[in-house]
Amino acid sequence: AHVPVIMLSSKDGLFDKARGRMVGSEDYLTKPINLEELLMVIERSLERRRLRAEAGRLRQQLEWLTNEFEAFRKQFQ
Repeated sequence: AHVPVIMLSSKDGLFDKARGRMVGSEDYLTKPINLEELLMVIERSLERRRLRAEAGRLRQQLEWLTNEFEAFRKQFQ
């Protein structure tokens, strides 16, 4: 299961943020915490989670449809 990581740091340099992303964080916030920004980051994370789940369901449907189509096509060869 995917566990989203949001890094919180006092360092706000571009290199620090890039390093946070390289080690796997989904987002990077700097201190002091801005509540609106934190809520926005959490909402974005939840939306990405929803989209990943939807993409997984669509991949399964596509795989099933592809298999069904191939089975149907073989009947007429």
